[in-house]
Amino acid sequence: DVACTDSHDLDAVEKLTTVPINEVHQGIGPQFPDNLPRGVGRCTELVTLHRTCGHTHHVACGAARGTQTRCKEEVVIRSPLCGHNITVPCWRRKAIEAWRPWDEVSEESLLSNSTLPADAKPNKGLAW
Repeated sequence: DVACTDSHDLDAVEKLTTVPINEVHQGIGPQFPDNLPRGVGRCTELVTLHRTCGHTHHVACGAARGTQTRCKEEVVIRSPLCGHNITVPCWRRKAIEAWRPWDEVSEESLLSNSTLPADAKPNKGLAW
């Protein structure tokens, strides 16, 4: 909900900066208030958003602060299932790299010899 205020209340709104913001670091710095005074829309000027994962994107200034969107940049990682390179959205990277679909012996064989033993046993109950 956007708070309804009179235009004279704009002077009471805490100013985040006196110079234009061109770069935003995800998770760092003040968040833009959700209760903007009447007549003050979200800024649509493009800024550089530096995500915590290391990727950067150009987004509207008003959407950059407090963004909770997942990084959709595509990254190439090694599949823990077969050992081949796969392309996945960045936000899935950590979960996939942490996934252990095979028992320890089978996983070691995949990592060191690039082969799965004939008796490879998948771990149960894991999903991604």
